[in-house]
Amino acid sequence: MLKISHIQCRVNNIKKAVSDFEKAGFHVEWGRNPKNSLNAFIWFEQGPFLELFEMKRFMSAISFPLGIIYGKSMRERWQKWMVQREGLIDFALEGYEEDIAKQENLNLVKRKINNLGIGTSKVLNGRRKKPSGEVVTYGFFLSIT
Repeated sequence: MLKISHIQCRVNNIKKAVSDFEKAGFHVEWGRNPKNSLNAFIWFEQGPFLELFEMKRFMSAISFPLGIIYGKSMRERWQKWMVQREGLIDFALEGYEEDIAKQENLNLVKRKINNLGIGTSKVLNGRRKKPSGEVVTYGFFLSIT
């Protein structure tokens, strides 16, 4: 039913990480305008992609409002990310079948996960603007431990 969508890699300096990966021969796509983006993506022909992201020190204060808006699991995940060292720190799952992987079917996937006895947060929706100007929307939910 689910497969790994992407692997999340915390980096200390996003601009340096992007430069290093590009020098190693990877094509890296910035998450937003490179001038102020704190994340970037490395896509492969198949399988999961890699998300590089930087956590700035001032961002630790954001965990409390995130917890109020999105719940305890989001606050705890954010706090975990803040103290982790550089490297692979998390992953995301998506529906294995194309129809299930669509954002509008996320509540169905969530219900199936809940029916397996796994607690989850509510569905969270987000968006970002790529450097090309294209707006990308996405949705996700977190497991509750």
